[in-house]
Amino acid sequence: MASVNSLSGSSSSSSIYGNRTYNIISGLASGLDTEELISGVVQSYQQKIQSLNQKNTKLQWQQEAYQSISDKLVEFYRNYSSYVYSNTNLASSSFFDKAVITTTNGLNKDLISASGKTSSDVIINAVNKLAAAAKYTASSDGLGGTSTGKVTAGDKMEYLDSNVELSNLSGSLTLNYGSRTVSIDFGERELYTKSDGSLDTEALEKAIAVKLKDQQISTSSGSVVTADTMIGVDVSADGKVSFTDKSGAGNSVSIAYASGSLADNITDLDGAIEDKSSSFQLTDAVVKDAASEKPMADYLAGQSLTFTLDGKSATIKLPEIKTGTGTANQDFVDALNTELGKAFGADSSGKNRVSASLEDGKLSFQTNEGSSLSVTASTEDVGDVLGIGSGLSTYLDTSKTLGELGFSFDGLTANSNGKYDLVINGVTIGSYDKDTEFNTIINNINSNTEAGVNVSYSQTTGQFIFTAKDTGAGGRIDIQAGGLAGKLFGATMDKNGELLPDVSDRYDKGVDAEINVTINDQNMNLTRSSNSFDLDGMQVTISGTFNESVKTEDAANKLDPADKVTFTSKTDADTIVDAVKKMVEDLNAIIKEVKSAYSDAPLKQSDNKTGYEPLTDEEKADMSETAIKNYEEKAKTGILFMDRDLSALYNDLRNAISSSGADGVTLRSMGIETSYSDGLTTLTFDEQKFRQALENDPDKVQEAFTKSKENGAATDGLMATLTSITDKYAATSGDVKGILIEKAGSKYSPTAALDNELLRQMKDVEEEITKWQDKMSNKVDYYTNKFTQLELLINQMNSQSYALAGLMGG
Repeated sequence: MASVNSLSGSSSSSSIYGNRTYNIISGLASGLDTEELISGVVQSYQQKIQSLNQKNTKLQWQQEAYQSISDKLVEFYRNYSSYVYSNTNLASSSFFDKAVITTTNGLNKDLISASGKTSSDVIINAVNKLAAAAKYTASSDGLGGTSTGKVTAGDKMEYLDSNVELSNLSGSLTLNYGSRTVSIDFGERELYTKSDGSLDTEALEKAIAVKLKDQQISTSSGSVVTADTMIGVDVSADGKVSFTDKSGAGNSVSIAYASGSLADNITDLDGAIEDKSSSFQLTDAVVKDAASEKPMADYLAGQSLTFTLDGKSATIKLPEIKTGTGTANQDFVDALNTELGKAFGADSSGKNRVSASLEDGKLSFQTNEGSSLSVTASTEDVGDVLGIGSGLSTYLDTSKTLGELGFSFDGLTANSNGKYDLVINGVTIGSYDKDTEFNTIINNINSNTEAGVNVSYSQTTGQFIFTAKDTGAGGRIDIQAGGLAGKLFGATMDKNGELLPDVSDRYDKGVDAEINVTINDQNMNLTRSSNSFDLDGMQVTISGTFNESVKTEDAANKLDPADKVTFTSKTDADTIVDAVKKMVEDLNAIIKEVKSAYSDAPLKQSDNKTGYEPLTDEEKADMSETAIKNYEEKAKTGILFMDRDLSALYNDLRNAISSSGADGVTLRSMGIETSYSDGLTTLTFDEQKFRQALENDPDKVQEAFTKSKENGAATDGLMATLTSITDKYAATSGDVKGILIEKAGSKYSPTAALDNELLRQMKDVEEEITKWQDKMSNKVDYYTNKFTQLELLINQMNSQSYALAGLMGG
């Protein structure tokens, strides 16, 4: 009897039952090996599925074989005929021109360099002027930058003998809005008080609304809006703060959390949070007295200032100062200077590298001219008390917004969006407001191609340096008065484009290069907007002036020949030889692979009758990886045997390299010939002969590769001929792709990779496999059901037989 899985067991994954989860009775009562019997019945289905899987594998191998050839064709085109991908574009005249070493001769040769070649006789007699770009230097003093090394607080420092007012509502408040949360903060120095010290509820309400505007909420539709558009606030005269849903979307607003003095001054905060209330009541004490006082010296003691001098930072703890002496503020500054001396040391004269002082009640900090210094307080409130706000620096902090820099838009006209246009050279760079970072303005100016201006900022000098992107007299930096650019950087020109008198010492006009040359015995003065320019096909770059007084033919003729600059060109044979040699190697590799692919017949196994079919999973299970690899190499041989497209491709390539006539003669004369061996036509490359052709007639070599009918030649050169073949068989773009690309797809053509002839065939085979698997599954189910019924009937009969035997005393 066959082995039994048991009445409640399921078949193994390797059986014909697959992954069925229902109970299978496998011959317990009948003694039949039901799985073997059903396997025999569906054997033809299994063979069909196996045959289809092997067919699919062959299609995959064919696709890989086609793609191997088409990939090499694509890469050949990109390497030797493409202006986009290649630095060895043998189809381009510029490749051959660039592969020319041009040297300068004469006493002034170091001031001129050249590349490429020219058929003209070129002599440079003089460089009278170099081209220069327009340049404008603007001060950043109005934005916080300075070149003096000194910065002064904007507000007076309160006296340490006095008291500082602190808010009794400092802390944070968090609200739940539907499933989102919004948090706002209240500073120690945010005072919402009336003249009598009581709570100014209107000021508090406006402040909360402003703080909500600075927060963002994501809506259910995915958009992001400011919280004040969704949440409304009301503060009653008795100190009750209520929040509402302004959106009408039915979202609830509730108190989630509070901290600091604010939390201490909310009546029953825990109850408001627990009840998810949308309001809270401030205590009577804070309504009557919204602020408290603290001695200034006590408030500042233990706080800190951070100084950064030329990149080195030090944090100094503010000292405890004895009050009531009348010198508390000066004692404070003296203590600061002691710590600053320890942190940064002294200069050669014995003075602190960084020093503090009081001028008209305002803190000032001094460092050496040319050094950069910044000062920030440990908190904004401390900065507010000291009068330094968010910080001081000898340079413009370009990471700050215009608002943080204290820039005023007074006198400027906003656009329809409430922002201010910045215009340079008549081009609107962008529109900005107080929330715009200064870095954004600088980056936008530099990235704008129409305005044609670059700007940089020097922390050392505290200056903006504007430079026209193009050299020459045509370059300009036109900043008009009355606009945002004029107010930020200062105006440079009037409405007529004339330079303003007060900027003449900070504005350098663009200048054209001026040179005196003799070309083919004709003397002339040339002006160029750039210091790099073309002279009859040769690219020339000038880096200095010489013989500045020579501006006429007579003056040029009087020059010593050694004072003139002449040019000698020689073809860089190595660059061209290496490219052609590699091209021939790659082309021969393609020709050999194509010929082998369609002419190699499929291999036979040892019986000389059976071919190598793809292995099944069962066959692979008993083989090593090496054995599988060796077998599949044999099975793939001849997978494209007698393929007409590849036969045509080989013939096209053979004709291209063995064409007769003028082109063929030219190629042979420079060492590129065809060779025929074992039925294969390839190219040979005689390097010595090719080098000789380059030396004797480089233009003829260039023409043999680059000429084309498209450019007016009578015949195509070698590269134009080969390009027509790569396009025919391996074009990766356009409505009609190359023959091999359409057939098998390519990694170089995303659309063809997803839709090609072989891929469609494989999908058809996969659909056939699915159909036959379904048929086999249905057959297995049918016979399984029959054998299961048989088992149940036999079990019933056996039970009845046992019962009768028992009754009869058997």
